Amino acid sequence: MATQGTVTFNRDICKGCGLCVTACATHLLVLDESEINRKGYHPVMIIDPARCNGCANCALMCPDQGITVTQDRIACEGVGREGAARERGAGRQLVHV
Repeated sequence: MATQGTVTFNRDICKGCGLCVTACATHLLVLDESEINRKGYHPVMIIDPARCNGCANCALMCPDQGITVTQDRIACEGVGREGAARERGAGRQLVHV
């Protein structure tokens, strides 16, 4: 079963350390050079949310617990033993603020 994730950032507490950027398995996170948060840092942003696999590496690495990842399980296309095609599982929050 594959997974897809939804990532939410608390951009106000992000200190731009880049640990989450390095930990992202799909290389979707970057520091937003066009914005400065209330602490004076460039906060993190995701460049293609639809490609997030929900691994939660970013949230686990965040020293300020400013990242929330919600994971959805997705069955792969194709026919299984009982002829099941594609189904979505309920969302599951992995790491939270």
